Amino acid sequence: MGIAGGSEKCAFVLNELGFDATVDHRRPNCAEELARACPQGIDVYFENVGGKVWDAVFPLFNPFARIPVCGLIAQYNVATGETSGPDRLADTMRTVLTKSLQIRGFIQREFASQRDRFYNEASEWLARGQLRYREDIVDGLENAPEAVIGLLQGRNFGKLVIRVASDAVRYRVRDYRIQHSIKTDTNNCSCCQFWYRALNQSQESGVASPPQPTDTLEKPGNPIGYRVFAFCAYRPICA
Repeated sequence: MGIAGGSEKCAFVLNELGFDATVDHRRPNCAEELARACPQGIDVYFENVGGKVWDAVFPLFNPFARIPVCGLIAQYNVATGETSGPDRLADTMRTVLTKSLQIRGFIQREFASQRDRFYNEASEWLARGQLRYREDIVDGLENAPEAVIGLLQGRNFGKLVIRVASDAVRYRVRDYRIQHSIKTDTNNCSCCQFWYRALNQSQESGVASPPQPTDTLEKPGNPIGYRVFAFCAYRPICA
């Protein structure tokens, strides 16, 4: 079950990502639609929004439901000490108690010890097409403030990425490092480890071809090869 903002995003979640159902949280009756879509309640909810989405989900939690809290983007602009609505702390804690809800903050640095396992598993999922993603790329560092404002307003479609240089600049930086014997040991770069591993596995399965300096993100058949260079063009320890 997925929750997204706008019909286009909901269609992507449903048709491209393979969810069973979606609800548009921008619709005025989203709470009622969510309740109809989850007639047996909710056992696990990945919280990344807060606000009215949390309000719609909260009454549907089953006993012992688990809630990893990764973000509260709907409330990031609320000043410390202020509230974005009525104080429902007492009711919330009463429900946590009576339903034995399990709520935990979910921050990636707490799982750093599992990084190698993630690289191994996620690169395989990418190579097999089981792990899919979408990015919203904005060119130019000067456009970053407006892009971040758009992120908070839900205007982005996918992971927001600020591209600070063209592909040609990336490759010139890479070539300069190679020509001047600047360290290019990809084993020291966790980013390179992940993408090279994904590239190698995709080659074995016939998904992608080896990366070339002219590859771009839009080039069909080789998105992973591009990312080997795109992620690492400015790192001092890899090419």
